[in-house]
Amino acid sequence: MRAARALGDVDPHGSVRHYEAARRGDWAAARAEQDRIAALFALVDAVEPGTASGTTGGLGGRKTALALLGLIDTPVVSAPTRPHAPAETARVRACLEEAGLL
Repeated sequence: MRAARALGDVDPHGSVRHYEAARRGDWAAARAEQDRIAALFALVDAVEPGTASGTTGGLGGRKTALALLGLIDTPVVSAPTRPHAPAETARVRACLEEAGLL
């Protein structure tokens, strides 16, 4: 459930599908949606290892995703957290594409 809660801002429709499937007892659909959301959660690992804090990965990854989706104007994060580098942004984009969001 961690991935579903953490990505409700990036993929709210997926979170709703997950909830509704569980509520109606459709465990196969709930499991499939959870697996899709869990794969999308890889966007928090888009930063180069050893170059940034967990906040850069988590918050920065979500803000980068929201910017790529056109939901916010910029992925700027507060200091000392750094923005994603171009290669890291490309990895976030790949996660969104794999999840069918772009």
